[in-house]
Amino acid sequence: MLLRGILIAGLSFAPLTAFAQVDPLQSVLDGAEAPAQTLEDLRLSLQRLDQDLQELRGQLVSTGQVSPGVPFDAGTLARLDSMEGRIRTLTGQVEQIQFEVRQVAEDGGRRIADMDFRLTELEGGDTAYVAPATNLGGNAVGTTTTTTQSAPQVALTEQAGFDAAQALHDSGDYAGAVTELERFLETFPGGPLTTDARYLMALSYEQQAQPRAAAINYLNAFSAEPEGEHAPDALRRLAGSLGQIGQQTEACLTYDEALSRFSGEGDAYRTSIATAKQALGCF
Repeated sequence: MLLRGILIAGLSFAPLTAFAQVDPLQSVLDGAEAPAQTLEDLRLSLQRLDQDLQELRGQLVSTGQVSPGVPFDAGTLARLDSMEGRIRTLTGQVEQIQFEVRQVAEDGGRRIADMDFRLTELEGGDTAYVAPATNLGGNAVGTTTTTTQSAPQVALTEQAGFDAAQALHDSGDYAGAVTELERFLETFPGGPLTTDARYLMALSYEQQAQPRAAAINYLNAFSAEPEGEHAPDALRRLAGSLGQIGQQTEACLTYDEALSRFSGEGDAYRTSIATAKQALGCF
């Protein structure tokens, strides 16, 4: 917490005519419709709608027309972007609800099994015959099916959004990657790929020689998962970014913290930090 406080202190500083009449998501968002569907049905429907929009985008780009004789403009693509963003948000919300329902079902099943065990024991019955815990609604606690998982899964739209940003970064379009990642983080602020997105954004800012923005995102990525996959590199690169913006003391402290936390990362990791500290003039 002290290190984070030091670091934060150091860092302080046209309508679419073709679709204007109908918004297929508005009734769902407003709660005006309650279709007789399961959560999985709704998730799959959103997935199909997202695929349809992707196909429509491809047709618009390839033909240059909304309909015969009606060209599309930037407003058309902006409208599609907005609709895709709304679909991604809804899909993430549905999957989060699915996960919470599964948690309630598992917890309820365990509580009922525990009560059954205790009642059997109090009545002098044979507890060996008590049925094992099952989820409310069926399935043994801890088991999974194609639609019931023990942990939240990455939404297809979330993965697609992240992959799009990754592709831009890998192609060298770092500014485009940042734009895509900002949209991604706004749509999926707490999804399974949030830390990966923060780390990728930091790398993209670093490639654009924007060390302050890179430092903020490296710090966010590390703080979100201090034992995660990107934590060692995020902390090391955070120190380097701090050094670039003139925060020598904070950079040296961060390098020391990286060595202390991740001493098991190997010789290459330790050597890179030792070299960086020497170049920075750390004592």
